[in-house]
Amino acid sequence: MLEIKCCHSTKELVKLFQLILIYLILVQAIVSEETLPFKIDPSKKMSPEELKEKKENSFITGIPGYSVDPVSGTWLGGTGYYFENGKKTEALFAYAPYKYRVGLDVYQSFKNAKYYAVSLDIPFVANTPYRINTFLVNDVNPKALYFGVGESTLEGLNYKNRYGETIYNANYAEREENLSYRRKSKRASEGEYVTDTKYNEYSSNTTVFSLNLDRTVFGKFRVLLGADFSKISIETYDGKWFKSKDPIFGETKFPLINSEINTPNSKTKLTEDFEAGKINGYKGGYINYIKAGIAYDTRDFEISPRKGIFSEIIFTKVSRLTGSPFEFNREFFQFKAYQILFPKVFEELVIAGRVAFTRVSGTVPFTEYKYMYSMDGPIVGLGGQQTLRGYKQDRFVGNYMGFGNLELRYRFGSFNLGEENFVLSFVPSFDFGRVWDKVNSIGLRDYMYSYTLGLRIIWNQSTVISMDYGRSREDSQFFLDLGQTF
Repeated sequence: MLEIKCCHSTKELVKLFQLILIYLILVQAIVSEETLPFKIDPSKKMSPEELKEKKENSFITGIPGYSVDPVSGTWLGGTGYYFENGKKTEALFAYAPYKYRVGLDVYQSFKNAKYYAVSLDIPFVANTPYRINTFLVNDVNPKALYFGVGESTLEGLNYKNRYGETIYNANYAEREENLSYRRKSKRASEGEYVTDTKYNEYSSNTTVFSLNLDRTVFGKFRVLLGADFSKISIETYDGKWFKSKDPIFGETKFPLINSEINTPNSKTKLTEDFEAGKINGYKGGYINYIKAGIAYDTRDFEISPRKGIFSEIIFTKVSRLTGSPFEFNREFFQFKAYQILFPKVFEELVIAGRVAFTRVSGTVPFTEYKYMYSMDGPIVGLGGQQTLRGYKQDRFVGNYMGFGNLELRYRFGSFNLGEENFVLSFVPSFDFGRVWDKVNSIGLRDYMYSYTLGLRIIWNQSTVISMDYGRSREDSQFFLDLGQTF
């Protein structure tokens, strides 16, 4: 009997061990799926509605073949993204914008501009609080714009018309039209006739490699270390020949007698400022950044947030120690906030706001006044799609720059094409900003501003196709690109 009992007890113990083993495996699976591998603030979790629509596994999005820029013209090529989102059962699925994203840009414009880029972003590397973001860019722009540096750029656009009259606070298009006429030269070193067609333009060729690492701390904070390595080549259009309109016969109602004549370009604004000792970096050079910063981030979904705050301060340094002939420092501060206005009535109406300020000091190349780095990616301004959408790119730059944006984002519809989900959003906006020469000049007066109407097509939540039409007192322009403005 004893032996039989022992045998029976052994079988029971084996069964009990098997049950315990199965239980532990199930518990471990549940813990690994539901317990976060590190602390993340609950505010960063996606809403149940958004989480329900978030796509699993891998997919591809992008804009094939077409983009529009007001200065460099129409581009052919494409932007593509490869996303890996993982499974909904994974602990970080509700907190990460994606597991990783690989981006590729290949564009060339009808005006000989080129843009090639490859990028990689991994928000939580191997389920750790570390994030890696890196990109390599080659940007060839034969129509880069330069209007000067500092508070002088806040003055309205002026020009002399074909009759020698000075026009103040001009419309950008009208000014460009008048700059394209031939005129008699005022310099003995030039020919009898010159044109100012390229007065505010230069050609740049920029290659940048950026590597950035940040870490989530205490659930809401991110700490950044990074570096940028860049080489910039600059060419001016002084003395280069272009077709120029005759001031009398170049713009008549009779096309057969309209006259365009090859004419050398006069001295450009860039050359004038260089010869006057106002700028550095006239020919470009190596500009290598070391970056460090900290951010407070409670956004529910960083690609297109509906609630939360993002606030950051970034310090950058360029010196001979980084392999650059220039010595300068930059401090950049940015605050962004998002809130559903009437959650019980209009849960799809979000107000989004941003203010930013930057100071740069030292021996600064003129190309670097405009460049600001955020943990969300580089910002270039003031002017253009990322800042003041009613003004041309780089219209205002200086040692001190401040800007802001206010948007209403109303999601008015959605639809599916196969397994692809699309959400439509109407976005009216208000942009403002200005530059200062000295810190004691900083205040709340005399800002430049513009108004924008926009449409967003949000593709699988991970890709935002943006269309914006912006107007200001001197210009209007249309943009088609990827990503929210902020």
